[in-house]
Amino acid sequence: MALATTAALLMGVSIVSPAAAAEPAPIVDLSDSDEVKVREFFDKFNVAEDTQDRLIAEFEAGGTWDAQSSTAKARKKSVREIDGVSWTVSTYADGSVRAEGIGEGPASAGGVTPFGVDGCGYKAGATGNFSSCHIYYWVGVVQLGFYANFTISKTGYDKITSAWSGTLFAGGACSQNVPEARVVKGTESSTGKAVAGLTAQATMCATSFTVNFPSYLHVGGNQATHVYS
Repeated sequence: MALATTAALLMGVSIVSPAAAAEPAPIVDLSDSDEVKVREFFDKFNVAEDTQDRLIAEFEAGGTWDAQSSTAKARKKSVREIDGVSWTVSTYADGSVRAEGIGEGPASAGGVTPFGVDGCGYKAGATGNFSSCHIYYWVGVVQLGFYANFTISKTGYDKITSAWSGTLFAGGACSQNVPEARVVKGTESSTGKAVAGLTAQATMCATSFTVNFPSYLHVGGNQATHVYS
């Protein structure tokens, strides 16, 4: 699941004078507070400090991490319990990490700190009505989430009854647009799963590039999954 358009950052080619070439300006400039958030994420998921330094330098130079790609294959995937929170964690060859899942966070939360709080009742293979589930992902430089109510039924089609809210943190961004999550397709059918979610946008400070951040819930086949594309 991917930040496909983040690759647009790679198109920002800077032309500098020879005098300036020794210290090129970063394409994406993380503020001190943004870098603190990113390093807190890396620390939570045991990313070594030298790997953190390299990944942050690569990001600021306009690169993308494997964890941001829809095509990169995870080197390792696990479910980890951290501070009572259940995370599905994917680790990639470049050392980057993606954490995601379907859990419950305070619906009134205005920020991204509570992402990953488990408790909406959904577990893989479970059936029933699931309320105020928090659909989220976190890759260090990006956190994005929304809420949804959905029903898993083994005797009929699965449904998403409502979706709402939307929160985003995008490191290096000067502005952002986060639409309200919505139900795209309410009921599973023979043509596909029920779908809800949103695509947020952020404008990167150093380049003025607008980057899309999609996040969608797919419900069908007696399961709910987060789709990062």
